[in-house]
Amino acid sequence: MVPFNQPPVSQRGDSGRSIKGNSELALPLSEQIEDPENGIGFFKPNFYENPSLYFYGNVNLEKGLTEHLPMDSVVFTQNQFGEFSTSYAPPWLYPEHLKLDYGVLYFKVLGIGHDFLKVIANKDNAQVSYLNKNQGEFFSWTEFLMTVNSVELKEENSGKVRLKPFEQAGEIAIEYAFIQPLIVNEEWLYGKFVDVQLKEKGKGWIRWRKGNKLYINYSLFS
Repeated sequence: MVPFNQPPVSQRGDSGRSIKGNSELALPLSEQIEDPENGIGFFKPNFYENPSLYFYGNVNLEKGLTEHLPMDSVVFTQNQFGEFSTSYAPPWLYPEHLKLDYGVLYFKVLGIGHDFLKVIANKDNAQVSYLNKNQGEFFSWTEFLMTVNSVELKEENSGKVRLKPFEQAGEIAIEYAFIQPLIVNEEWLYGKFVDVQLKEKGKGWIRWRKGNKLYINYSLFS
């Protein structure tokens, strides 16, 4: 029995524990996408309705879920106050985001099949596994960004705020600390720009990605 007590993590200053080692769930590197960092979105298991989340190894995507046996699982428990924890989790498990007391558990998704989602099960070593996509909810990057608390442009980004969602649009000069997303239009994000006291300083467009390259960091909680 391995308790699942990892600290909360986010793309801004992640400092979760490092889990090394191999597992029968790991797939050859040739089976992983070229850029696992970004993926196509996120999967949030519904542990309110499914007390066990099952992991599958090398699956036959032409066969249904019932024709496969899970290789491992996470078992969730809920205390008298409605707070979730786990009674068992594989030692190799290291999801993208975890804070069960806030109801947060996300896996980064690399691909979608009829019954399965291909996910990164350990973000430290890019270990891949498959999950039953009916055991939770898939969020595309666009949908996911509308659930975060704030975003900020990466330091290497030009940091230009535009009047409209294209490179030739006029620039806006705004002094701000964070950006609160309001709408996402393909590779552009329209947001409210706020200072450290969350006082609005203006609104505008930023380019949040270009192809597979992310221009932003995000925070789920602040």
